Amino acid sequence: MSNNGSASARSARRANRAAYT
Repeated sequence: MSNNGSASARSARRANRAAYT
């Protein structure tokens, strides 16, 4: 998983938690 910015990582962590398992 490539995080483009810390804000993206924060959002993806709570929203796409099951997305990148």
